[in-house]
Amino acid sequence: KGLDLGTQKDTFGMWANKYIQSKQSSVGERTVMGIKGSLKHLSALNDKEITKIKPQHIEDILINLATRAEKPLSRKTLTDIKNNAFGVFRLAIKNRVMDFNPASVIDVPKGTGSKKREALTDEQINWINETEHNARTAAMIMLYAGLRRGELIALTWSDIDLKNGTIRVNKAAEYINNKP
Repeated sequence: KGLDLGTQKDTFGMWANKYIQSKQSSVGERTVMGIKGSLKHLSALNDKEITKIKPQHIEDILINLATRAEKPLSRKTLTDIKNNAFGVFRLAIKNRVMDFNPASVIDVPKGTGSKKREALTDEQINWINETEHNARTAAMIMLYAGLRRGELIALTWSDIDLKNGTIRVNKAAEYINNKP
């Protein structure tokens, strides 16, 4: 099959680290942090030989995360975990360590679902408009222009056209540990 038999004892943890390293050059720091967070949920597999991992091993972890008593995970988070596991196995396959991706046949459990954000009430909008505070202007721009926090932070005066009443959103600040 063309597999590298010298790598048969490689662990999932080794390939997870290689996967993270491969992503660091092509995605933002926030995405890398998300990948690391997803893979932490699979840490029970870290010392297991990657070629001996079965779909059931991953599925058991996902089911446990979806049904645990303290804070079960949402379907989106479970899907992210599965997709990152898929990426680790795909990297190992690309490097001829294995020929089957166990994450490719997994069905993600339902999970808890995420809480939907609700639109601001009239009372909240009035509070933003009427309360004097340092962030009032920023809050009003975000409210009425629909900007996200990172988009607002990255605005410059050249992005604002007062004559035509437009704002050009062409960049965003990335937040790492809640700092732009």
